[in-house]
Amino acid sequence: MGWLQWFNCSRNLPNNLEFGTFLIGAICIFEVLWHNRNKVIHGTISTPINEVIGIVRRKFQDHSYASQPLPKSAEICITPPTGWIACHTDVSIDADQSYGAAVFRDSSNRIQAVFSIHLNVTNPTLAEALTIVSAAEFGVRRTFTNVIFLCDNSLVVSYFNALQREDHQLLNGAVERFYAAVPNLVNWKVKKISRGVNFLAHNSAKWARYHGSVGELAVSNMDVGVFRDDTEWVPDPG
Repeated sequence: MGWLQWFNCSRNLPNNLEFGTFLIGAICIFEVLWHNRNKVIHGTISTPINEVIGIVRRKFQDHSYASQPLPKSAEICITPPTGWIACHTDVSIDADQSYGAAVFRDSSNRIQAVFSIHLNVTNPTLAEALTIVSAAEFGVRRTFTNVIFLCDNSLVVSYFNALQREDHQLLNGAVERFYAAVPNLVNWKVKKISRGVNFLAHNSAKWARYHGSVGELAVSNMDVGVFRDDTEWVPDPG
């Protein structure tokens, strides 16, 4: 009996653990360990174990969301009103860096621009906040007027919208930059979006990380599978 068949037998798995969930966890663990192994072999500093565990957890959540059907409660209208631009934002985090992406599309769901940034941070909340900031600054440069910034991080959305903010050392600088940029827009909003319908931005950030691309991205050079709202993009191994 091969190892797949052995683990596929329910009596060999812990209670309430499906085989698919087990495989997702195994894939995430091996991917992160292999990446860390390569860093050590090539003479760079090994990632601390607590950070490795955090990376594995984030990857597991990403893959788990992608493998689950979209619940009806998460189905929202992601098409902006006439005259507005929807700016989908998200990040893709690696062991020692992250990439953020902002995808701008109009009321006809036509993509107007895709922008990515490289960040030397691995904290998801800070990375998502800085991505919104960069999206706002890019939107101003592109002379967009009415922009809805969409983010799937509840803390970031709440903090950016708070009329009276408590001191938050992690996000204070990002919020100051954001509010310095948005007066150059005519109208703007920051809204929460379900992760289940925000893969357009997550896939773009993942693509940017995979290719090491920053700045305004040429849509024609990107895999068509990136531009889906409810499906995670998986790089072609070939």
